Amino acid sequence: MKPFWQLEQHGASSAVVTDSGASCSYAELAAAADAWGQRLGPQRQLIFLQCRNNLSSLATYLACLRQGHCVLLLAESLDPAQLRQLQQAFQPHWLIEADGTAQPLSAPPLQDEGEAALLLSTSGSTGSPKQVALSRQNLQANAASILDYLQIGADERPISSLPMHYSYGLSVIHSHLLAGACLLLTDKPLVSREFWDFFRQQQATSLAGVPTSYELLERLRLERLQLSSLRTLTQAGGRLAPEKVQRFARLAREQGWRFFVMYGQTEAGPRMSYLPPELAEEFPDSIGIAIPGGRFSLLDDQGRTIEDINQTGELIYRGTNVMLGYVSDRADLSQLEHPTQLHTGDLAYRNAQGLYVITGRLKRFIKIHGHRLSLDEVEQWLQQAGLDVRAAGRDERLVIAHRDADAAPAIQQQLAKLGLQPRSYQLLWLQDWPLTANGKLAYEVLLGKAGLAD
Repeated sequence: MKPFWQLEQHGASSAVVTDSGASCSYAELAAAADAWGQRLGPQRQLIFLQCRNNLSSLATYLACLRQGHCVLLLAESLDPAQLRQLQQAFQPHWLIEADGTAQPLSAPPLQDEGEAALLLSTSGSTGSPKQVALSRQNLQANAASILDYLQIGADERPISSLPMHYSYGLSVIHSHLLAGACLLLTDKPLVSREFWDFFRQQQATSLAGVPTSYELLERLRLERLQLSSLRTLTQAGGRLAPEKVQRFARLAREQGWRFFVMYGQTEAGPRMSYLPPELAEEFPDSIGIAIPGGRFSLLDDQGRTIEDINQTGELIYRGTNVMLGYVSDRADLSQLEHPTQLHTGDLAYRNAQGLYVITGRLKRFIKIHGHRLSLDEVEQWLQQAGLDVRAAGRDERLVIAHRDADAAPAIQQQLAKLGLQPRSYQLLWLQDWPLTANGKLAYEVLLGKAGLAD
């Protein structure tokens, strides 16, 4: 299978339609990418690309892959101070904005081995200097796996419901370019009429979302939006509550759609698992099975492989899509770790059906009066009681954030059942959840609002 950035393989087929009315074929997209390639030059360079879901950003990104450059994708809205911090750390040769404005910068030649093709932040803001380094082989392997299990064909028309600088949103682009499908590019939010008008006008066939996206879709009453062309829903980017998984799985079955719950991390480019749609209603708490070409295992706290079912350990992933390593500055590009496996940091078990279920995060623990407390388990306990809450904290201080001003007594009652005294926790009322640019809950911001920031 040829790499997805070899656009010529799809010839005159439609590659992109944007909400501004622009469109191009694969041949035209290849020409646009090559025009950027000529501008950037043949020598390997480090490119900063502030991107939007538009044709200019896509062509520039593909030029970097085609020419063998290393590109760091950034949100267009990135704070200028954070951008300066990244520039100081990485010394890029170019800063390219989402509208195509390109600024050449004075920087020394790269001294790496030329393996790192893409740098992506693990944080939603992309302001942290710590980046995940991915090779073209990583990206191609993951795109091929996604195409395989989602059965993506050239007749698909995915709409860009997630930002391009986010690994999940980018993986949608990669896998559909590989299939020769037509990308529908927009930055309009899910709550806007323009998004859904564009969806219907262009006959979009699939929609990707994180948990907050599905909360919005629930409020919008997805089944009433008259989306006759929709075939596939995918969900990743965090845990979707089991009752919501069941709701959307049932809705998909009734409407004749496919609903895929998926799991991944940027470090895996990003996809690692999927739950076959026919199992979602019965096993709504599961992340499913490893993607084609990948493999899961579990390790106990002594580093030993767990073979038994229903026994919790750290989830380990192996596959060609595992990253090259982390980089925090330019020098790190020449000292990549090349891990053979990914320690996900997630705790999970394998059930009798061979499906994996995540129970929490290794680092999502605090100590209260000497006792280890799982923030994920507390959060899930309260949510199962019908309370819309999020749990965070530091040692000796649990924080329960909620959006219902009248929920405090019910929360206190449930926490008492867990043996937690009022002096060990703090209730924090918020009108809205603080979110990262990728739509994930910003736990550090939540802690800051509680006066517990680092």
